[in-house]
Amino acid sequence: MGEWHSHPPGISTRPSSHDIRLLNYLVETLKHEGLPSVMLIVGENQETCSIGKEYNC
Repeated sequence: MGEWHSHPPGISTRPSSHDIRLLNYLVETLKHEGLPSVMLIVGENQETCSIGKEYNC
């Protein structure tokens, strides 16, 4: 279970503060169901995949 989106050309695929808050929400919500959390961010020349991790802003 998770979320994916793209970042505009020239912008890093590193998770933004908004992305981090969303991933934390997914982790907290889905862990009660025993489900992993996945976030994929795609950019012009790179991608970032975060799996079941909780981040601090």
